[in-house]
Amino acid sequence: MPLLRHGYDDVIQALDQVRLLLPVPLLGLDTDNGSEFLNYPLLEYCARAEITFTRGRAYRKNDQCYVEQKNGSIVRQIVGYDRFAGELAYHQLAELYRALRLYVNVFQPSLKLVLKRRDGSRVYRRYDTAQTPLRRLLTADVLDEGARARLVALAEALDPVYMLRHLQRLQEALWRHAITPAPTTPAPTVRFALPTEVPFGTAEEEPAAAALPQAHHLPRPVRRRVRGPQAGRADPDPFAGEWDTIDAWLAAHPERPASTLRPNRPPSDPECPPDGPRVTTTARAGDERWPEDDTPGGPHPVDRRGVVDGCSIICAACGASDTVSCGARGPVTAYCAVCQQERKRDQARQRMVLMRARRRSRAES
Repeated sequence: MPLLRHGYDDVIQALDQVRLLLPVPLLGLDTDNGSEFLNYPLLEYCARAEITFTRGRAYRKNDQCYVEQKNGSIVRQIVGYDRFAGELAYHQLAELYRALRLYVNVFQPSLKLVLKRRDGSRVYRRYDTAQTPLRRLLTADVLDEGARARLVALAEALDPVYMLRHLQRLQEALWRHAITPAPTTPAPTVRFALPTEVPFGTAEEEPAAAALPQAHHLPRPVRRRVRGPQAGRADPDPFAGEWDTIDAWLAAHPERPASTLRPNRPPSDPECPPDGPRVTTTARAGDERWPEDDTPGGPHPVDRRGVVDGCSIICAACGASDTVSCGARGPVTAYCAVCQQERKRDQARQRMVLMRARRRSRAES
């Protein structure tokens, strides 16, 4: 049952409607720790109506596991993930819930867990025969003859095909009230009517036969993220006012990488060396300095913790000459690129052989 506002008076009015719709007396009420439930007016209402009022533990969502399960399997599957606000959306959601209540309770069977057993890492579950909520209520033998006869007559008068098509129409009417970045025109509320009454309201609201979906199940709504207009970049442009100089610099030296640009010092900065600082992404702490011959003004902080220059080496495996990355302490490897990949594959094979040997020894022991 939807609520337009989250106040204790709205909750009390909703409870009055729920008690009228339930075929059995309401004996207990278990809620979460929201302020719309934990208040003295609702507590006094439950005391007058002889309703046992309990609440779940704070930050323990599984205390209301049955409600949370229905929120996912019924509410989110039918209503979707859009945001709704306003009286028009409230009235349309109420009409959808009127039809959904009958469709789920009369025509949607469900399983109930009767046994759960754990054997090591395996969990065995046993369920009873799938039954609709109405059938479970009738077999529980807790209704008087009058209430039983009314429920049976209502179930026999309902048509599942009619209910399904009407639910789809109510869904489409509700989604027109979703909050989206683009403004939409408010649509009139589409009412729900039982088959014994006028099926689809007035003749002007009667949809064409081709417009009704022909699926045998309710369409699963697509989860849409509501996003407002994008204002562009959030941080200031570090190269503001220097883009013409940068374009000219790149046109004159197209072979130089973009890492030679420093965000806080564009190429026109007199303190920036002609070749630019050699900035890298991988790093090691305590190894930051400029090359000594870059500027005469002394050392400047720059990341020297990874690749700085290229060094020519003779591969220790195949003897071929190659150029590899050179760190602050010399070449970072003694092997060429081909031999490095081969060494990585050999190391991976050795680790796999060692892992298999350990598994076999554990299995034998």
